[in-house]
Amino acid sequence: MRAPAGTPIYSMAPGVVTRVSSSRVGGNTINIQHANGLRTYYAHCSTVKVHEGDKVNNNTVIATVGDSGNAKGTVPHLHFQVWKDNQIQDP
Repeated sequence: MRAPAGTPIYSMAPGVVTRVSSSRVGGNTINIQHANGLRTYYAHCSTVKVHEGDKVNNNTVIATVGDSGNAKGTVPHLHFQVWKDNQIQDP
C-alpha cells in the first residue's frame, strides 16, 4: 500500500507482537498474533515503534511507512499480509 514516508502504521486489530526483525528483503518487519488464528505481517517499515511481547490495539501506532529492505529506492509503501491458520488471506 503506497503512502507518504513517515505515515503512521496501526495494528489491524488487538494482538501481541510476536516478532520484530530486519532483513535484506522485508527490511524492518513486524508480526502480530491476533485472536482466532489471525496473524498480520508489516514490512518495509521506516521506524518500528513496538517490541516483541508488546500488547497492541487497533489504535496503536506500530511503525511508520518507509522503503527498507529490497524496497530501498522505490516509492514508500507498506507490504501488508493477513494469515489465518498459516494460510495467506486476501485482506
